[in-house]
Amino acid sequence: STNIAFSKPLNVSGAITCTTLTQTNASGSLSDDKGEIRSVPGNTQTTAYTLVLTDHGKHINTNAQVTVPANVFSAGHSITIANTSNAGINLIQGSGLTLRNAGQTTTGDRVINNYGLVTVFFTSATEAYASGSGLA
Repeated sequence: STNIAFSKPLNVSGAITCTTLTQTNASGSLSDDKGEIRSVPGNTQTTAYTLVLTDHGKHINTNAQVTVPANVFSAGHSITIANTSNAGINLIQGSGLTLRNAGQTTTGDRVINNYGLVTVFFTSATEAYASGSGLA
């Protein structure tokens, strides 16, 4: 076990493995390849949109249909979708994907009601659960 203190940003090319990471400078930020880890990066879409791998760990602000594809995401990946409009938008189950309505037996396309907030959580590359406020 080694403690290393840095007074300036450390840029590393490659992988570092650690079991515990402690940030002692509460005024600074801790970031990874998606940005500051205490915030959820956003992706704004204004037309029909199909989720892509780089959406993992983000939130999608949209007023248009969102398609959840199969064989793009892995178990443990998640995306949150915010419907920014005063009308419902469609959440489409992509070909080869089973999109489950969390806590129910239903699968398939869903509607995110006006100003609804829904998280899609993947249990495998071909199965995901949708849950949240405004999911119909």
